[in-house]
Amino acid sequence: MIGLDAKIQVEFDRNVVRQYRLIGYENRAIAVIADFRNDTSDAAEFGAGHTAVAMHAVQLLPGHRAASPP
Repeated sequence: MIGLDAKIQVEFDRNVVRQYRLIGYENRAIAVIADFRNDTSDAAEFGAGHTAVAMHAVQLLPGHRAASPP
């Protein structure tokens, strides 16, 4: 499978997540949602066979805990 101009967006539930940050891609962040939808806005380059990992540091609101994997 080959993808062209692929982008991904992650949203956290504001009723559960106090704050978060993307680790390692701070210099590649897209500033506003309009830039995300703009196909001329380039966030990163990935060639065929390349992979990427996005890791987030997440702080939950008091009274919430991380869900256990299935």
